[in-house]
Amino acid sequence: MKKGILVVKFGSASVTSDGEIDERIILEIARQISAFKSNTIL
Repeated sequence: MKKGILVVKFGSASVTSDGEIDERIILEIARQISAFKSNTIL
């Protein structure tokens, strides 16, 4: 059984704050992707 793959790409400006990776942003992106996946029939 083949399954599709979802690739999500963000520019560094969208996940950094003052030049450092902002983990809160990464966690929020992961939370939203997880919610999207659980609401999608594959």
